[in-house]
Amino acid sequence: MCLHGSPELRSILPAALIVVWIACATEQPPEPPEPGDLDGTDPAIVELFESTVAEVRQSPRSSGGWQKLGMVYQAHGRLEPALECYRQSLALEPNDARSRYFLALAEERLGRIDAAVTELERVTELEASYAPAYWRLGLLRLDSGDIDAASRSIERARELAPDDRAATLALARVELQTPRPAAAAELLEEHLAALPEDGYARFLLGRAYRQLGRSDDAKRELTRGRGSQPPWRDPWADEVDAERTGFRAELDAAIARLGPEPEQAVSEFERLRAQEPDNVGLLINLGIGYRVTERLDDSAETLREAVRLQPARPLAHLQLAVTYSALARQSKQAAILERALSHVRQAIKLRPTSPRGYAVQADLLTLGSRLDAAVASFLRAADFEPDNPEWPYHAASLRIRQSRWQDAVPLLERCVLMAQDSVQMLFMLGASQANSGQLATAEATLERALTLAPEDANVLEALEQLRRAKGKG
Repeated sequence: MCLHGSPELRSILPAALIVVWIACATEQPPEPPEPGDLDGTDPAIVELFESTVAEVRQSPRSSGGWQKLGMVYQAHGRLEPALECYRQSLALEPNDARSRYFLALAEERLGRIDAAVTELERVTELEASYAPAYWRLGLLRLDSGDIDAASRSIERARELAPDDRAATLALARVELQTPRPAAAAELLEEHLAALPEDGYARFLLGRAYRQLGRSDDAKRELTRGRGSQPPWRDPWADEVDAERTGFRAELDAAIARLGPEPEQAVSEFERLRAQEPDNVGLLINLGIGYRVTERLDDSAETLREAVRLQPARPLAHLQLAVTYSALARQSKQAAILERALSHVRQAIKLRPTSPRGYAVQADLLTLGSRLDAAVASFLRAADFEPDNPEWPYHAASLRIRQSRWQDAVPLLERCVLMAQDSVQMLFMLGASQANSGQLATAEATLERALTLAPEDANVLEALEQLRRAKGKG
């Protein structure tokens, strides 16, 4: 039966359309989420929340309005309501890459890494030319242990934006974790030739040198890079940050200056402290700033106040321990060293899986000549960061300092497995093997070092001495 022109069909269709139209017209739009507790919040921020919520209520079917409200909430740390806004924006405009990107940033901040990865993968499909989406995706995959996928994502970012500093430094992190410290060092040295003031690049180069066993070079670069901030910024993320107003925006700007301009950052922190004297995040950064600018007594006093205000904050204890460590080195007072140890132990108790805490503790124990305990602490750091040769390398160095060559051998073997092109680690392993009586194995190790560095005077001399010793035997 042909229904074309059927009066029954003509009478049914308008009625169906009317029903749909009525449903759409009467459906209540969702209410914008509230920002949460506003007690003590800067009035300028409260006014911003209220005005942006009012805009959404006025145009509830505008995906841009929901996106803007999400950005305002996210900029001021209200992440859960921000997520709700971004989801509503995407319900109205599913292919909006920016809303999805902001959603991924918020998920990452909340520690929901799998969700953030999923959203960033979708962003790279929707906006395939936006390089920061790839290096952010790569960094998340790197932190999850998927190094191959991380490398692919970051390499794609560099193809799209060869001059993107963040993509270059993200690739250096991949090389360090692989670990390929020689490749990381080469990449960073080339980068620093063009941007010599890049503090975070110098920090990473210091790590690369440390993995390569170049202790003096590592110490120099780590010192030059101390206090620097990772450059994980991009134009879309900056759009969110641009919504900040009031105290928080000024604090973030001061923190960003801590690495390149520590004196100016300290002045900003001191000014902001007058507004919020009990802001623990500010106090921790001010304490770091005082330490970097060698005002150690001010650093200790400020960090003690941070600990008093928030005794359960591990970073406050850890930073106070580092400042006490510097004071102990300066004064040689055992009591200050014990204070440092008590605070680093509290930091470890509050965050027992952080390798940084165990490494600081090991440094303090070394300063107190408690070398066995220091070795144990470095190895505990290695338990939580097993792919970093830095921790067993430091433990091995302490065993060598004790002339316990045989104990150093397995630690250095572990290092060499992770940093196979490190001449310094091979040299130390060969020397430890030789001093343990393993002459043939030591010779093979030193010959391997020589293939990597044929002109290295230390390796040549060690091989010559070893062969003479074998000949006499």
